[in-house]
Amino acid sequence: MRFTIELQHLKLAKTGNAKYRRRVTSPAMQAMIGRSAVEWSLKTRDPQKIAEAWKVAHARFEALLAKAEGTQTDQVEWGILHNAAVTHGLARSDASKIGPIDSEMDLGRFDAFTVAALAEAEKLTPQSLSAPFANNLPKTAFDLLLKAQLSGVGRPPVLLSEAVKAYLKDREGRSSYYDIAKQVKLVTDGFPKVSTTNGRNGPVTV
Repeated sequence: MRFTIELQHLKLAKTGNAKYRRRVTSPAMQAMIGRSAVEWSLKTRDPQKIAEAWKVAHARFEALLAKAEGTQTDQVEWGILHNAAVTHGLARSDASKIGPIDSEMDLGRFDAFTVAALAEAEKLTPQSLSAPFANNLPKTAFDLLLKAQLSGVGRPPVLLSEAVKAYLKDREGRSSYYDIAKQVKLVTDGFPKVSTTNGRNGPVTV
């Protein structure tokens, strides 16, 4: 029986072997890894395991891209942790801190974190476990769930530059994009380089 799996950057050979294959269009990332494309074996032919291994490979690529383009590692790790915690029902989508959990006061929740961490560990392929991640691999959901369980992890300060990047990305393709980008630059250039806060969302670094 042949299975059809529709995932971006997924390549399935006739033998059933799966690979995560993706062009590297970022000059910064090309310089960092020394290649213009990546091709990582997912080490499985099982359709269900392929989907999980793809998620790991995709997160790895996005983390490398973020690192190459200057996104803070703590922002990347918070995203990995937050997504895993929400997926496993351990945190709300608007959470600003995850954990720590007292094993004596809340044993059920402590056990829930352990079960979630073990579930994330099962998704890790031998390749992802041994990959150097350009010599500084952002932690996996497994690592981060354990960290949150034992010591807690708070959402890191939001960089104004990252907020601007996300704002402009949502407006790519518009005929007015150039004017929007120009106006945003004029506004941000007027901000002093200080740290401030954005209400309930916590600190913002300008």
